[in-house]
Amino acid sequence: MGTTHDNHYVPKQYLKRWVNKEQKVWTYRTLVSNSHVPLWRDYPVKAIAFQQDLYTVRANGREDDSLEHWLDKNVEAPAKAVLDKVAHDRKLNQREWEILLRYMAAQDLRTPGKIKSLLHIWRRDIPQQAHETLAECAEFLQNKPELVKALPKHTVVRGQQGLPMNVKTAINKPREALSVEVEIDMGKELYMYALKRGLTHTYKILLDHHWVILHPYPGQEWPTSDKPVICMDYNSETSHNLESGWGKKHANIIFPVDPWHLLIAEVGIKNTRRLQSMDYSAKYTTFFQDIICENAYRFIFAVNPLKYMNRRHKRIVDPKLYEQEKQEAEKWAAHENHFSECTAWDN
Repeated sequence: MGTTHDNHYVPKQYLKRWVNKEQKVWTYRTLVSNSHVPLWRDYPVKAIAFQQDLYTVRANGREDDSLEHWLDKNVEAPAKAVLDKVAHDRKLNQREWEILLRYMAAQDLRTPGKIKSLLHIWRRDIPQQAHETLAECAEFLQNKPELVKALPKHTVVRGQQGLPMNVKTAINKPREALSVEVEIDMGKELYMYALKRGLTHTYKILLDHHWVILHPYPGQEWPTSDKPVICMDYNSETSHNLESGWGKKHANIIFPVDPWHLLIAEVGIKNTRRLQSMDYSAKYTTFFQDIICENAYRFIFAVNPLKYMNRRHKRIVDPKLYEQEKQEAEKWAAHENHFSECTAWDN
């Protein structure tokens, strides 16, 4: 079996639910290189929402696309029958809900927009956190000379369960000094570790929420995007934050399952009566259509072109940014944009 290079960060089986009569998906780009690019254009499913070697890594001269196959086997394949049940308004059992919510978690975690957001957070926060942790270790070991003496002169501890981290210790006995260094690859390998952990453990927090499936107003449809899961702090229709989280109380988690079914929950709220009142609502159909478009990263997908796109997501015409993002994708594919951070202290 050859290596999978065209990694669809929005699954083809998901996008097929938005195909038109010509078996294509209407696509709106939020970033274009020039103003002559049409606002909407329809494409075959295989031609959209993929990036070269998004999940493929190269190690020791070999290509490894095992994550792509893991996602297909453990997340996408089990979800197909469940998605079909939702499409036919059939009730789901507990196991099917878990499959659906794990699938939704994957759609939140596996996209380029999410990768960019996570890398920004990690590169901002992890070095400081590592420094603080090592400082605490130093303070602890200052009062435990017997532990320091028991350590080998040079030690390298690898990260557990695929975590791309090394902890190196070295002892300078004449100076009675111990140095500890942490090295973390904060690029593709850390992202792949976080993605798999999120879909193995963290997603289970979604099982505690109370979910409702909403239908659009008759004659309308739900669009979707290359960031199809929305985590929103809602204050009013004109005041909301789209950078919330799975476990933050009162956050709304929103996911268009297909053009006629929208999955939604309010974190920490058992009574779903308010959400149920939005079913088939003209007002909330427009609101959620706008939110789905606003949350998009670089693409919006729909069965039919949506009106008023300058209001919903005004596109950016910027050839320099367009080329920059293209180059960033090429570096990611080549696994060239990892970022290592080292922190050391002496006891």
